[in-house]
Amino acid sequence: MSTNRQPVYRHYKRTSQAAVRLTDAVTKKSKDIYLGPFNSDASRERYHQVLAEWERNGRRLSDELGKPETAPDRLTITELCRDYWKRRVESYYPEKTKPSIKVMLRRLRAMYGTQPAEDLGPLDLKRLRQSMIDEGLRRTTINKSVVLLRQMFKWAASEEMIPVQVHQALQTVEGLRAGRGDAKESREVLPVPMAHVDAVRPHVADQVWALIQLQLANGARSGELVVLRPIDLDTTGDVWTAEKKRHKTAHHGKRRMLVFGPRAQAILAPFLVGRPVGVYLFSPAEAEHDRRSQGEGQRRPNQAPTRRKTARVIGDHYTPHSYRQAISRACKLAGVPHWHPHQLRHAHATEVRKKFGLEIAQMVLGHAVGSKISELYAEADVEKVKEILRKIG
Repeated sequence: MSTNRQPVYRHYKRTSQAAVRLTDAVTKKSKDIYLGPFNSDASRERYHQVLAEWERNGRRLSDELGKPETAPDRLTITELCRDYWKRRVESYYPEKTKPSIKVMLRRLRAMYGTQPAEDLGPLDLKRLRQSMIDEGLRRTTINKSVVLLRQMFKWAASEEMIPVQVHQALQTVEGLRAGRGDAKESREVLPVPMAHVDAVRPHVADQVWALIQLQLANGARSGELVVLRPIDLDTTGDVWTAEKKRHKTAHHGKRRMLVFGPRAQAILAPFLVGRPVGVYLFSPAEAEHDRRSQGEGQRRPNQAPTRRKTARVIGDHYTPHSYRQAISRACKLAGVPHWHPHQLRHAHATEVRKKFGLEIAQMVLGHAVGSKISELYAEADVEKVKEILRKIG
């Protein structure tokens, strides 16, 4: 086979970029050079430039081969992503949002990292979005990623790092709409059947089972319940409450009040006995201690302690992820279809809606009523929620 065959201009589908694979004439090592958006005039021009440079070097590879020349005074996408992460994301965004931002930045750098940030336009954003569609991501995930990207350019414009017109141009790209396009739709979240809930009881710790029952009783988000401490609870009335300072819409100045009726109080009571006010109610460390204690009676007198299979440090409270994982493992052991904590919230909402109507269900869950993003749990709403959960929660 001839060694003088010209390297092919090809499509790298994962990021919708053009690429060319070059081989070193001496070492025989290969290297992919990315050229920009596939089938664009700029990428085809870059393809010929890279080939010419490779030929001038005697078909040898170098670290500088394929790097576009960028004026030193123009901020690149890679530099913008780095500054945004250090100066904005690390100190401003909650921990649960950071992984999504990190993935978005990685995708953006892969396609346009060396491009000046001020040159990114609506068509570039659409190509990036199309690469996510081709990858099989769901429509809602793609739309959220686009919003996160535009937030970065909005911040950069506010810092006078790029012209404000760049952000304004990106705003013209509309979100993907349901049923219009090739993006996959998210699966509808349905209430979990109670038979599947009961099936996992033998396979979860008491702490996890209490969280499951609490979600069924008052419909709270898992992230709101796993961090509960005695000091957070107001137990002075016949209905207990806990006002959350940190929650999903706290940055909008909204309030969030958890309400616990008699059923939920009976679930919480055993975890309050003798517990210091600042200690979390639902501790995986306590669950592990209880599990080991139950096994002590089944060990031989001289049996050596069992070594742990992992160096993972057990936290002082469950996280939404660890709680979900505990349920997932229990579903496998119980032989039932996988379900997740958010389905418990839907099950509670379905019960409330059937008995009291949609508007009351939205109040209990802490949702906006209708199209109005009202203050979560205004005083009158709290009393309505208390009245409902006094009966069913």
